[in-house]
Amino acid sequence: MPGLQYLHTQWILKRKGLARWLPLPQHVPPTRFVILGAPRTGTTLLHTYLNSHPQIYSYGEVMRKQAQAGEDIRLGTLFQPQPKRILATGGKLFYSYGESFIFQPAMDALIADPSIVVFHCVRSETLRSLVSLMLAERSGVWNNRKPGQPIAEADRLTIPPTDYMKYHAQLSQQWQSLQAALTHHTIHEVAYEDLAIQPEPVLNQVQAALYVPQRNLFTLLQRQTPQPLSELVVNWEELLETQLMIQNLQG
Repeated sequence: MPGLQYLHTQWILKRKGLARWLPLPQHVPPTRFVILGAPRTGTTLLHTYLNSHPQIYSYGEVMRKQAQAGEDIRLGTLFQPQPKRILATGGKLFYSYGESFIFQPAMDALIADPSIVVFHCVRSETLRSLVSLMLAERSGVWNNRKPGQPIAEADRLTIPPTDYMKYHAQLSQQWQSLQAALTHHTIHEVAYEDLAIQPEPVLNQVQAALYVPQRNLFTLLQRQTPQPLSELVVNWEELLETQLMIQNLQG
């Protein structure tokens, strides 16, 4: 039941937050991790799943919030001291941070420390990611706990093929740059399609990588744009041809 799951989630988060104020020092440092990806590739989905585990603390996009508040950005924000019951701690980073002067110190700290586990969120359909991103930017709604609503005809997107190609090329370039810099890190790929459709095997692997007891994890998030592309994009056939062309060029 969604209402009970919401209360359960809030209780887990509140309990972990309160525990940080108790004098229970950490004897063994928790496993440190980052969730890395482009927007709309499952980073928030994975973050919420992890926070349903009573022994994992994920800070989400706390560094972006610090940047908006004009505060200093440090990777250590994701790895604050925890009570001994917390076995893993981390948060989210985006590809674009690697190209930002503001976030550069945090990214440099990540690159310099190969002991940090990296969960790389990927989505095979870049077009889907772009459509989801554009709709979220338009509506201002980034996370949804209710099933996606139908899109009115007037709200359907028209995306020039050149814009889609530029977006795809940008993500590829950003990841190639980060991948080269993270050569010595352990990187676990998390496919959005697997996480959204059959999450249990993926989440079991993630928990094993974090050295935490296996739990049945859950999330309250719902897909915001589950509709076929034909219902979301006016020129979707043209974009599918562009997508096929990109795939052929990639080999």
